[in-house]
Amino acid sequence: MAAIEHFHRRCTQWLNFPRGFSVKKSHTSQSFAGHSNGENALEAHGLRKAFGTTVALNGIDLRLEEGRILGIIGPNGAGKTTALNAILGLIPYQGALQVLGRDPWTQRDQLMRDVAFIA
Repeated sequence: MAAIEHFHRRCTQWLNFPRGFSVKKSHTSQSFAGHSNGENALEAHGLRKAFGTTVALNGIDLRLEEGRILGIIGPNGAGKTTALNAILGLIPYQGALQVLGRDPWTQRDQLMRDVAFIA
């Protein structure tokens, strides 16, 4: 049981999206590495998305190493679905975002060959 709890603590990160706040969370101090050298599965810098005057994502900085599990929690309207839509290349966004070393907005077709998503 202790081994499972240790694995869970090491491999799981929870990112809380409280309504009305920007999130600054970095999981490593590595540079913007991408998938090509096997370090980061996801990296975002200044990720922002607004729908008219409503800001859904406000300057998110996030780095997720390969092999890690990320849980995104928060109240309704906090930006969880918007973040996932940006990560999957379903909506345009401002800022820098790479998933497996690819820009999800401009390289979505290639990205979807390596990513599975079920909602």
